[in-house]
Amino acid sequence: MAVLLTCGFEADTNTEACAVGTTSSSATLSTTSIGTLGNYSLRTTFGDGGLYGSIGLSCVPTSTTTFTRFNFFTTAGNTGGVDCIQDLITLINASVALQVSVRLVAKASSGGLFLRLWNEQGGTQIGSDSAISASTLYTVELKLIAAGTTASTVELRVSPTATWTANVVATTTTATIAATATQFIGCPSKTVNTTGGTGFTYVDDILISSTAYPGVGYNIARQIAANGNYNTWTYSTGTTMSAVVDDTPPNTTNNLSSSTSGGKFSGTVDFSLTGGTGSTGHGTGVIGTGDTINAYKIGVYGLTASTLEADQTIFRTPAGAGGADTLTTLPAWAATASYKEVLKASVPTAAQVLNHEIGVSHAASTISHTVYSIWAMADFTPAPVAAGLQPEIFRRAFSNIQKIAYIRNLLAKPPIP
Repeated sequence: MAVLLTCGFEADTNTEACAVGTTSSSATLSTTSIGTLGNYSLRTTFGDGGLYGSIGLSCVPTSTTTFTRFNFFTTAGNTGGVDCIQDLITLINASVALQVSVRLVAKASSGGLFLRLWNEQGGTQIGSDSAISASTLYTVELKLIAAGTTASTVELRVSPTATWTANVVATTTTATIAATATQFIGCPSKTVNTTGGTGFTYVDDILISSTAYPGVGYNIARQIAANGNYNTWTYSTGTTMSAVVDDTPPNTTNNLSSSTSGGKFSGTVDFSLTGGTGSTGHGTGVIGTGDTINAYKIGVYGLTASTLEADQTIFRTPAGAGGADTLTTLPAWAATASYKEVLKASVPTAAQVLNHEIGVSHAASTISHTVYSIWAMADFTPAPVAAGLQPEIFRRAFSNIQKIAYIRNLLAKPPIP
């Protein structure tokens, strides 16, 4: 699966994977528990009249074929006399023209909640509305093949995350959408009608692929737990790496700095643990050896003293999984502290993200560079734990009572001849 973008908002900064940033005061990163496995999601007030392009996520590289997945939760309602409509996700092409949207519709007079697939270039609905329930986590997938006049394919799949099925609720192969690559995603992008809206919308765990539907997945983060293989940068205080580059959200107090060409630092990160250094404050999700990693990236918050320069991130696999370094060039630093990130081109296995190392290698210069925070972030799909079960049902979604009932139901079925 060729991933163009992944974002779980786990760095607690509006600039994670962003090109546009926030344009609405109601768009905030929230720690409200909505059933996802990370610590943060993007929350907006439903019906916010000032909402337009609240988060602009930038896809690099771009593609005319995209498969977008996000997890969605809402407490929205509508007691007014007119339907309230808000775009949850809008795909936007390289010419900054809107392509297609997934809309949340709260019918007038408490008439229920629905998702609607909308052709932004044709100004028309695709298919019919799909009813959803408030306070339920959904996984939503959107397919777009932008191929021009009456030749574009658009498809929407919606299902509760805990009982995921590939449920197609709206589709067409004859939409008119310009054959221009998707480059941005608005999240949420705009409010169409503000009348009567109440409650909040939450979006999380965004992943865009150019080759296949991502399926159910979650985005979680970890930070450095202990000093690693490389330790040549200068500490702002003490000698413990986690004490100076583990802040979420990032700050500009503690840091590591270096002016040595090729100087490196790295620290251990473990996605199999919760609680403790590097894990606390990063949600409840863990990665097991049987899980599938869909995408992996390293995010860094830092700066350079003067000239724009690009450092490299370090991904070092654990000794049992090869013990090798992968260096990937970050976007260039500026003199003002900012967040930069890079996707790992070769997606690691679950075994490779258990107790691995992340860090930074200084550019080939003697200009001073400073790092304030660094994160490892992975989008993953949990492995099924029993035949016939969708990922995540037993391990994190069902209560014990539901598990017992499900097992009894399976045992009561006659054997397959």
